[in-house]
Amino acid sequence: MQKDRRKISPESLERLRQTVIELFSEGLFHQVGLREIAKRAGVGLQTIYKYFGSKDDLILAAIERDMHYLTAILVDAGDKSQDLTAEEAFEVFGKLFFDFYFEKIHVAQIVFMNVPNRYWVIHPEFVQNKQLEIMAKIIIKGQKSGEIRDDVDASLLVQIIAGAIGRYMVNVLSSDAIPKSGKRASEETFKILWPMLKK
Repeated sequence: MQKDRRKISPESLERLRQTVIELFSEGLFHQVGLREIAKRAGVGLQTIYKYFGSKDDLILAAIERDMHYLTAILVDAGDKSQDLTAEEAFEVFGKLFFDFYFEKIHVAQIVFMNVPNRYWVIHPEFVQNKQLEIMAKIIIKGQKSGEIRDDVDASLLVQIIAGAIGRYMVNVLSSDAIPKSGKRASEETFKILWPMLKK
């Protein structure tokens, strides 16, 4: 059997990525098939199957670069916030997180409205879980310093926070007036979540 030697050019790959982000941010995940995506992006259907295999894998590949970028921002902030209290670190995390998603609203629409929640649980290697690990470090630090309640395991607190933020984002992204920045979202969620966390 002859080996498949087709290569996808960086330009075609970026065109495909932008097509996926555009289509799926409009909520068309279940309405558009790979054939339509290939046609709009000007990429062969077999090439998509070769490189990505499925629509689920394609959508995750399309946002992977953005997700790694957000993770890098949060890791950098975590490294620089060693002298902050857990409350201050949690607030910084929230500001960076929401600013990123409201600057990249199409990515937010995919992450919160198209990728099923079960994916984050079933695939712990996915990059969003690295972001949850950063939040867990903040919570553990706060538990050790006495700022954050220690009667609940940090991993459970992280899951509850992630669920609340996910639900909040779906609500905001479904509204007719999506904010231009993450400032309001950061302030609102901090006001609700911090009292739940603090000791």
